[in-house]
Amino acid sequence: MAKKISLVLSFLLAVCLTSIDNVSATVYDSSSVDLTPFNWAPISNIENIIFQHENQKGLTKRTIDQVKIGHEHYNSGINSIQNKDYTAAINELRNALKKYKRAKLNDHSLNYVRLNLALS
Repeated sequence: MAKKISLVLSFLLAVCLTSIDNVSATVYDSSSVDLTPFNWAPISNIENIIFQHENQKGLTKRTIDQVKIGHEHYNSGINSIQNKDYTAAINELRNALKKYKRAKLNDHSLNYVRLNLALS
């Protein structure tokens, strides 16, 4: 019994030691990249983007109405971002996200709103 345990432990030790050699870390030097805070542009023109992940034939009238209301909130939020009024932008983008969720849009479609909301 002790011989089996020692054999298993030695096998595990050998596996661990050989796998440590395969681990490598990549160091990224960001000194050559010009990273400037608040140097980004919001994703606008959502009307053309939002339905690319949706089944166009399966959209109901209620879904289309909710999306139109969501577009109004989204565009208002984008205007607030461009005017650097971030608290108003956050509120408008949250309202847009709420309307898009009520329209039962795909998560992929909602990522554009979530990205601008995170950047606000």
